[in-house]
Amino acid sequence: MNKMFLFFILSILFLASCKKESTTVVLYIENIGELGYVSSETKNIFKIRCITQNDFVENITVNSFDREYGTKLLMDTVLNKNNIKLNYEYEVPVFTEDSVKVQLSLKAVDCLGEEQTATYNVVVINKNVLLVEKSGLVVYSGKSEKENAFSLEDPSSTFNSELADSAKIDIYDYIQDEDTDGLDLVWKTNTDVDFIKVNSFDYVNATMKSITGVYNSSKRNDYVNDIQSNDIIIVGKAGEPWGVFLIAGVFDDQGVDNDRYLVNYKSLK
Repeated sequence: MNKMFLFFILSILFLASCKKESTTVVLYIENIGELGYVSSETKNIFKIRCITQNDFVENITVNSFDREYGTKLLMDTVLNKNNIKLNYEYEVPVFTEDSVKVQLSLKAVDCLGEEQTATYNVVVINKNVLLVEKSGLVVYSGKSEKENAFSLEDPSSTFNSELADSAKIDIYDYIQDEDTDGLDLVWKTNTDVDFIKVNSFDYVNATMKSITGVYNSSKRNDYVNDIQSNDIIIVGKAGEPWGVFLIAGVFDDQGVDNDRYLVNYKSLK
């Protein structure tokens, strides 16, 4: 009898524990988790889906937090439905810094006070902030046995195209005439990089916005030729702008071993 009574008490405690830990509200947001990096002054549509086992969802709120603006209430929607489907347009703010992490928090509450929250982090890249320059990148002639290629993922780490995985060779010095020992002044790609030589571009004041504007409005090629000192070359990959190069110097020495380009680079990535 005592054992049965103990079992009865334990059963009640177990069921109470299960009920407390479970939730009657389910909140789901499509495509927000795929953002990662977003640009300032852009808009992103979040598809919010919510359902409750009780009579209705009372409201859904969206808040943001970052080190510049603090906590901001972005949306507070009063609802009286059991099954919610709504779209929220997130307008990415402009910051004074070049990149800022923003925490987006969504919360749904139903008619009995049951709630569920979802939190996501995105990094906002400011389109209007001047880009940081990486200088001193050296690319040797393809006719030499030195580092004549690089990947846009890490352009400061050059390598010899003959020894590298072809899928990583975003840009390399192309050999157009093997019978001469001079630089052929041509860059090509082994992937899907495209080039725009635009010497009128304001490299000193380059921003994400200015690079993107020229990239989207210009004709692109899968090579760039007649490379000279002070040339400015905007590059993209898979149809998206990646950055801009300034050819700081072209050196065509005796033989081929020391023929090289001295390059500076500003990256969007």
